[in-house]
Amino acid sequence: MNRIIRQLRVVGVYYDKIAALTVLLALFTSLLVLLIRVGTDQAEHEQFTRSLEKLSPAHPRPEPLDLTVFREARSRLREPFQLNPQ
Repeated sequence: MNRIIRQLRVVGVYYDKIAALTVLLALFTSLLVLLIRVGTDQAEHEQFTRSLEKLSPAHPRPEPLDLTVFREARSRLREPFQLNPQ
């Protein structure tokens, strides 16, 4: 019983140091987890970038547009057809 009381006194005396050590261990653990996550995220990003660079479009060169239809429509809008008043 005396041993338990002595241990509780030690905890009471060093309570702030034990709490600080616990917080430091938690922060250190979270730092390690973050460093591991950053490394894996960077590797996944590089792999994704490489896979994007390997992709090629299904239709690399589209056919040129025939603009004659648009030119004719614009010219008809500028000079519409008019009936002779007679």
